[in-house]
Amino acid sequence: MVNSNTMSKIDRQIAICNDAICRNIENIDFSNRKAMSQDIIKKLRDLVEHIMLKIYAYTAEFDYSYESFKEAIIFVKSQGNLKFIWKLHDYLQISTSHFTLDPDGSERVMLKYYEYLLRIKEYLWNNFEIDILQNLDKFPLNIDTTMQEYYEKIAEKVNRHSKYNSSHVYSDRFYIHKIKPFFVRKKVYYEVTFIPATGRASKFDRIIAFTSLDISDYYAVKLEIEEDEIQVLGKTMPIFIIVSWEVSIRPCEITRLSNIFGKNFKSQEKNAEYRSLMSYLTQSGFNLIELLCLEDANYQSVKNQILSKSKANVKPIFELLDTARGIIIQALPGSNVLRYLLFHLNNSVIKKQLDEHNSNHDLSGLCLKNGCIPFDKMPFNTSLINHNPKLSDLYDCIDSRERMHEIFARFIRNNSEILGQLYTPIKDLDGFDEIDTLINTHNDLLHKNHQGRRLEKRNQHIYIKSYEDDTVAIIKSLIKLSNTGIQNYTSSVDEWLKSYSIDCEEKKTALRQMFENSSVALIYGSAGTGKSTLINHISHLFSNMISYI
Repeated sequence: MVNSNTMSKIDRQIAICNDAICRNIENIDFSNRKAMSQDIIKKLRDLVEHIMLKIYAYTAEFDYSYESFKEAIIFVKSQGNLKFIWKLHDYLQISTSHFTLDPDGSERVMLKYYEYLLRIKEYLWNNFEIDILQNLDKFPLNIDTTMQEYYEKIAEKVNRHSKYNSSHVYSDRFYIHKIKPFFVRKKVYYEVTFIPATGRASKFDRIIAFTSLDISDYYAVKLEIEEDEIQVLGKTMPIFIIVSWEVSIRPCEITRLSNIFGKNFKSQEKNAEYRSLMSYLTQSGFNLIELLCLEDANYQSVKNQILSKSKANVKPIFELLDTARGIIIQALPGSNVLRYLLFHLNNSVIKKQLDEHNSNHDLSGLCLKNGCIPFDKMPFNTSLINHNPKLSDLYDCIDSRERMHEIFARFIRNNSEILGQLYTPIKDLDGFDEIDTLINTHNDLLHKNHQGRRLEKRNQHIYIKSYEDDTVAIIKSLIKLSNTGIQNYTSSVDEWLKSYSIDCEEKKTALRQMFENSSVALIYGSAGTGKSTLINHISHLFSNMISYI
């Protein structure tokens, strides 16, 4: 443990940071859940780092220095029970502008900040009797008050249920689709959406349940679920409560992982190595990437702890993990693909990337298709084969600090695809510096078959080359089609109308004229004006047109 002077300095800095954050919470404008200001983010980061230092102070002796902060962060990141602290630190390390690349990014980030801050407040009080974030209840979440009564009733039911007092429990293996926190009386609860882990489930198989358990959503999990009910607006509503959970990676997914390394290991749930690894992932809250990226000594200690329960001489799962760790730690070709696949270990996704018969020399000899190479080089702006990773997942499993060129390109792409903005004005790129360098870095790293994704700059605007080329080609095609109509079109429509009833003169006029002088027609109007009905008439017309022309 450090000396009293150093500890006093740490406590004083925690108090200073806390006072500044409370002032910011009191005054900052969080309208529409916009990302927090850089000022409050910096103060939060300072607070979290000093809390990490205080925790580390009870395990080692050190002087108050920059190196001590680095050591404290490494130590706290090795503790699964402190994950809510270092995950918040990771969130704060990432600029808020990055999260806005997802449509609902700001909302998720604000909820996640609040969840972690609430847990840190509780942790400091329970372990050190330090009271921080005294006005955290003013942290504006814009929660729908009509939903709050609903959540309060659910929280009451959740508190009554536990693994030890449940009688009618249903248990099965599921994939977690989404976890949404909600808050009742300064306690965190979760609304969990999940689907059966069969590989064939669709969105129609989704189930929603509630819990106070901090369930990880990285891999398939076994859930124990109990049914209950609440009274809402005079009606009885059935609800599901999750009373217990554990990580339960499907054995076929471990087999698929072995295929990437040219092996065909058949995993079994009864295997001691498998059971011990699942138990560790459950209790620690770690995912496989967090495990593999531990410092050497910590990794070896955890590995020995897990394998101590396995008496077999062969440890096939850790043979795979050790090989993967070597590629990831050295950042060899294929490391980013491995990072993402190990982050979720989904059988269907792995299967799409796999080349079972050939090792890929461009990806460190891994049995992966060439189509994985673009993602491996620029994961934040490229997809895997037939799979689009979520941005939040990429931040969690791949270091983004040297990838601003990818994040910049993703921003331009989202402007085009989501906002319909083909050209992004440079004046709207406040969150990015040295734009020319970002463009050149991105273009230089593009795969030879992806040159259409090049970023171009013209007249103080940025755009994607292929998007402009495609738009021009479409416009030229439409212009060409608009120069001539369909021969005898109006006469054919008049003949068809003798046997087809339309009770709207405007639609009849449109049908008679729309393709007389052009092969292109635009149908537009506000909701309820009959666009779909007119398209239905056109479909009937052309299904019979061959009879009249």
